[in-house]
Amino acid sequence: MTLVSQIAIALSLQLSAPPADSAAMLLDSDLQAVGMRRHWQSELPLPVGEQAAGMNLLDEFLYVWTVQGSAACIHAETGLALWAQNLNEGRYRFFPPTHLRTSDGQALVAFVSTNAVHVLEAGTGLGVAEFRLPFAHGSPATGDGDYLYMGSTDGHFYCLDWTQARHNGKPIQYWRVLLGGPIRSTPLFDGQALVAADSTGHVYGFDSARFLHWKTNIAGGTEAALLSHESGIYVAARQRTVYRLAPDDGSIRWGRQLPVPLKEAPVIAGRTLYQDCGSAGLFAVDIDSGDMTWAQAKAGPFVARKADRVFALAANGEQILWLDNDSGSVIRALPLRDLSLATANAGSEAMYLVSKQNQVVCVRAEDVPPVTLAALSAARANRNANNAGEELPPVQTSDEPTRFTKIDILKSENQK
Repeated sequence: MTLVSQIAIALSLQLSAPPADSAAMLLDSDLQAVGMRRHWQSELPLPVGEQAAGMNLLDEFLYVWTVQGSAACIHAETGLALWAQNLNEGRYRFFPPTHLRTSDGQALVAFVSTNAVHVLEAGTGLGVAEFRLPFAHGSPATGDGDYLYMGSTDGHFYCLDWTQARHNGKPIQYWRVLLGGPIRSTPLFDGQALVAADSTGHVYGFDSARFLHWKTNIAGGTEAALLSHESGIYVAARQRTVYRLAPDDGSIRWGRQLPVPLKEAPVIAGRTLYQDCGSAGLFAVDIDSGDMTWAQAKAGPFVARKADRVFALAANGEQILWLDNDSGSVIRALPLRDLSLATANAGSEAMYLVSKQNQVVCVRAEDVPPVTLAALSAARANRNANNAGEELPPVQTSDEPTRFTKIDILKSENQK
């Protein structure tokens, strides 16, 4: 039996027999009260004793990593655990990963630690390249097919051609430029324009050939990830201001001052920007005018949005708050049990949560059809097709959830 079969069996049993309500992170009765339900639940295929330390949603994949150096990937729509790997044995800290789409259509993911890069097939976890970084790496990376862009602690910004490392373990330094200070913020690349920021107060707009097109000064610099949106580029600065910049020339469209230095990247859902201000709470800003819409001192990080309602972690991490998006008022507080991690999802109402026991739960609206065995089979069968550049088909659903068994999964696997 393959590892994928074993993971699928374990997942099927969890989906057919969810944990007792008293042991769940969120009670079914609380979810029903806000029009939500558990969509799927999966156990992370991590080594015994390791606990999830970070989580990131990239396209259709949910990536989780540990302080011991392991990483795992789950198909976000179905909960199918696709792979798990130990990458660096806990010697170095991971940064959030980035996706790469190569010229031949292969879908890859790059996990970057403080001294090395691991490039894997996104859907299978198979290793493609591994190499050491020849500089003091300071920021997460962003990818563009054959190239990775990242900053260093000495202020240099690099473009690396990583493809040579497939053969000899050494990337090619395509170019580097010296910015005004250490670089700890995740850069942006949209296929043509490249945007980077340093921690001393400057944002830079390049093209992929390193030619500088604009430079904008901001108060205090930033170490938070830059955010790209159709309306502009957003920067959360340490001097208590979140900025909206024009992508063509970097001009400041507006700046909204907030009560504390900003450490986290903003999130945009609809026409609202949500800024986690730590001890000061969660702030909502209209992205068109820059006007503050509301502030909620009881709320922490944004989690998801459902129509005119917002889900956010409570400041104490022990509740999910259901907020009115017009006023920020708390409509209902949903108690949480043993939460370890939550990730922001600006694209839908889906909430992704990880418990201290490495259980991953996806919560969705009640009217979203449940995951079926056919959906799991399609996700597994098409993970390789996706790496060949083919688009994953829509998940098959039905009004009634399929009750999975070991025999069902084994039959599906043996029919290949």
